[in-house]
Amino acid sequence: MGKKVSILIRTKNEGRWIKQCLSSIRGQSYRNFEVILIDNMSTDATVKKASSYDVKHVNIENYRPGYAINQGIKNSTGDIFVILSGHCVPTNEFWLENLISNLADENVAGVYGRQEPLSFSADADKRDLAIVFGLDKKVQEKDSFFHNANSALTRAVWEEFPFDNEVNHIEDRLWGKDVIRAGYRIIYEPEASVYHYHGIHQNNHPERLKNVVSILEEHDVVQKHDLENGCDFATIVPINEPLDEINGCSSLHYIVDTIQSSQYLSMAKAVIATNIPTVIQEAEKLGFNHIYHRPDHLSGPFVTLNAVIKHTLMEHDFHDAFPDAVVYLSPKFPYRPHKVIDGMILDFIEGGYDVLFPTYNERRTVWFKDDQGIVQYETTMPTELKKGIEVALTSLCTIARSEYYLDKKDKTQIGLYEINDPIYLYATALDLKSDTGKHIMQYLLK
Repeated sequence: MGKKVSILIRTKNEGRWIKQCLSSIRGQSYRNFEVILIDNMSTDATVKKASSYDVKHVNIENYRPGYAINQGIKNSTGDIFVILSGHCVPTNEFWLENLISNLADENVAGVYGRQEPLSFSADADKRDLAIVFGLDKKVQEKDSFFHNANSALTRAVWEEFPFDNEVNHIEDRLWGKDVIRAGYRIIYEPEASVYHYHGIHQNNHPERLKNVVSILEEHDVVQKHDLENGCDFATIVPINEPLDEINGCSSLHYIVDTIQSSQYLSMAKAVIATNIPTVIQEAEKLGFNHIYHRPDHLSGPFVTLNAVIKHTLMEHDFHDAFPDAVVYLSPKFPYRPHKVIDGMILDFIEGGYDVLFPTYNERRTVWFKDDQGIVQYETTMPTELKKGIEVALTSLCTIARSEYYLDKKDKTQIGLYEINDPIYLYATALDLKSDTGKHIMQYLLK
């Protein structure tokens, strides 16, 4: 067994990434390691999610990067320290092995690995990461560049050169300058790669950046990522009225069919939120193990869907950790061809959205009524030239990160998943309480 490694992960509200980060670490080929979470007073589910893994938790206030690393090291037992940002995800199982192998040379003070952007990273970040973190290994004898988003050093070197406790930025560059001046080398190891959401430079002309990134992507310099296996989805089904019966089955039966037919959803992570006894009875009969008894104050006609889902997330027992994302399904819309849901889930992951809505692009003539009278949206023009209006099909399926419901954000990354089959627009408007609506839905579900 090789030397013990202490993996130091610095976090501040990294609930979106921490499970994927820790899952990738858990799958590493090099096994002799401990994980230390150095958290800066996170207010989201970061610590709760991390607690389901074997990690040691160190909490700090008044965050400074070098100070955080030094505190983590003081609580560690390893001979080698690996420093990783909480929003970085190792790309494969050999990341750790490749990162630390260079430290066998006593002339090497530190090693930093490659950082790859995600498909939904900003254009500036894609460009910067592709340029700075290339494919060729480098041995730096004069260049002091070092980056602590993905790096490693030995205890012996740290004892000689601890990180600066006071600076608010670039503690890694300052450390690199000191070790190079002392005659050490720094290694850049591209075979130790992580996905990194944001880049290291900012504020460049967006159109120019877009052109540069297009060239990089065309030549496969910016690679696509594969993170869907690390994303944890829970299904929440809020119900505040008796179920409809269609073709001899309750509308909840079709929810079960949707969940069981998906590659990404599971009945083990499906929650019914209701206070109706007949619905609870039917849910238990159909195999739902998680039934949240929705309080009366969240069952009135003016209660928002977001409020119900937030309360369900907060009060239901999700086994010590919130899911990464919530898939909302309504029993009022049982017509869901299976490929649509999984297509939305993949688009949600690839797009990096906070919330994804299914929509229908309506290009027919539309009028609005306002105080000035009736206003036409877009001038009369051929239909194929119109931009149209995106009509939400919310009851079909809505996917959102847990933080979308739990934490208020100034900016929300909204995605629209266009479904341009008009049958969906028509079906979502059906009233299943009416005979006509029920007959049409029965036909669709045959």
